[in-house]
Amino acid sequence: MCTGKCSLFIAITLYPLVLLSILCNILLFFPDWSTKYAKEGHITEEVKYMGGFIGGGVLVLIPALYIHLTGEQGCCANRFGMFFSIIFAAVGVAGAVYSFIVALLGFSNGPFCKVSGGAWETPFKDSNLTHVTSFASWTHCLEPKNVVQFNMGLFITLMVASVLQGLLCASQVINGLIGCICGTCNNKQRKFFQQLANMCTGKCALCIAVTLYPLALISIICNIVLFFPDGDVKYSKDGHITEEVKYMGGLIGGGIMVLLPALHIHLTGKQGCCGNRCGMFLSIAFAAVGVVGALYSFIVAVLGLQNGPLCRQLLFWTTPFKDSETSYLGDSSQWSKCLEPENIVQFNIGLFSTLLVASSLELILCAIQMINGLFGCLCGTCNKKDTEMI
Repeated sequence: MCTGKCSLFIAITLYPLVLLSILCNILLFFPDWSTKYAKEGHITEEVKYMGGFIGGGVLVLIPALYIHLTGEQGCCANRFGMFFSIIFAAVGVAGAVYSFIVALLGFSNGPFCKVSGGAWETPFKDSNLTHVTSFASWTHCLEPKNVVQFNMGLFITLMVASVLQGLLCASQVINGLIGCICGTCNNKQRKFFQQLANMCTGKCALCIAVTLYPLALISIICNIVLFFPDGDVKYSKDGHITEEVKYMGGLIGGGIMVLLPALHIHLTGKQGCCGNRCGMFLSIAFAAVGVVGALYSFIVAVLGLQNGPLCRQLLFWTTPFKDSETSYLGDSSQWSKCLEPENIVQFNIGLFSTLLVASSLELILCAIQMINGLFGCLCGTCNKKDTEMI
């Protein structure tokens, strides 16, 4: 079985696993099939990390879509496409590992529930997994009903799904490396000269553009969502928004400043006004703009993660983690400093991390297009009209 068909098989297998991860994470917000616990904030801490939604969901879905393209006969089914698939598959591995770690912690620590005396706590946190086999201890959780079984079932499902995702993405890293060296074995590539045509700078430009579109869209959506912590517009109206969100790194940098170059780069991969040496020369300048935009989005996301969110601490609105000696990112006990908006720390970490990954990929792709554009300017785009002239 050739590398192209292997990519297609991996992508198709990843789709249901992504859907399963997202569904499990969403269901975990509604123990006992009720929305009241989510409204009251009585949700297991690991659920708020959104391992299944961000890690096993978004960070695996984007690579799966791209890997799918490398298995079809189109813009990405060539050595360049296979090279990019290695990077995307690595992102998928990182997402799957994140989902697995969160699920493992959720399974190990047990659920957040109401115990005797009316207090809400995590009674099995220091039990060293003894609660897994000690069914009698499950009665410590009085509310939500059957929350121990509920959490265990869904976190186990997330662990299994993330392990499979990690293995599949790791396989694509190896498959992509082989495909980069040997080709994808698609029908159009069985003849040597046809294979050369598929590896041309025009096809590479088209592949880069198609990949940049969803990344730009994700950046824009993340930036917009960051304006509405806790899903409420009142914080934007009152001006209680994290400073880095106002810089609009995702909307301007990773969004508009990458989307416009992507449109031109797309045209250089088609047979038309820009599918020539002049178009490739201009694509270098456009790609440079994309690099600047992606870099801006990356820096803003790093600052957003480093400084932490703007939130209410007692009576005042402040950024409590900005000048702290220890990083709040790995110490969840500090997150309770933020009283409002609810779960603002997890909210900001999740979205700024997504922006960080998206901008990194945009930066790499635009930088590659600068090199590809230089080759295209010197050697041509290898579009059909060019090959007929040779």
